[in-house]
Amino acid sequence: MIKPTSIFLGLIAAWTVFWCIERMYLYSYPTPEAMVKATIPNYMPSDAPDDWKGALAGTMSLMYDADREFMSRVVHVQLSGVMAICCLINLYTGDDVAKLSVEGRMTSMKASIHRFTGRIFQSCVIPWSLYLNYILFVHGMINFGPIVDSLDKVASVVATIAFGAGLRFIIHSKNVKAHKFCMVVGSAALFVIPVQRLYWFLVMKVMISSVEVFNGNLMNYFMTIDATFVLAVVTVSTLGYVYAKDSYADAKFKKMYMKKIA
Repeated sequence: MIKPTSIFLGLIAAWTVFWCIERMYLYSYPTPEAMVKATIPNYMPSDAPDDWKGALAGTMSLMYDADREFMSRVVHVQLSGVMAICCLINLYTGDDVAKLSVEGRMTSMKASIHRFTGRIFQSCVIPWSLYLNYILFVHGMINFGPIVDSLDKVASVVATIAFGAGLRFIIHSKNVKAHKFCMVVGSAALFVIPVQRLYWFLVMKVMISSVEVFNGNLMNYFMTIDATFVLAVVTVSTLGYVYAKDSYADAKFKKMYMKKIA
């Protein structure tokens, strides 16, 4: 029987794959015009005035500034997309692989796919973590306000720690349960941005049809970013809890560390 959470995760997964591939393609352009032209209609009412479009376009175009260009568009966007797709594949194959015996994992196609995407993920996660945390805590991310900035930092730290711990558990300890728990938590933090974009897209296309809703105030429009960001955090936290709660109960982190100390 298919669970509602699996259906919901499937919808998020489909959007995430589409959004990641679209971003990876659009940000490969050497100038921001194509990216902005394709993005603005998705996240702004059709009757938005030019100065509103210019405000959002100007903010997004900062990723093409000289001090951000390569790292933002290649390390951030491209690696995030690859990592997200790898995480989705391994989330769907992980439970089946975990049930296999050691011998079964050597011959199983799912296990082979899981290992392959896991190795791709490993090669991406270190430069991604180093760059993203440097931008957030040292250089400064593009400013979308204190709420987005704070949640961005929390998600980045959670993902960095969880992914690092998850890889350590599977590589050094062969602790499958702890590995799964950490990777689910890290994936939840990684998916905050694509889920936020999904909600923002739905708000602009389904709930809001005109800028009249914002009473002519551009800042009211930008508050939709804060609201959808908070909703995205709640969503991924809930999904993370559903998929990780059983693994946490069986992970026995303390027991493992006590054995190591002894």
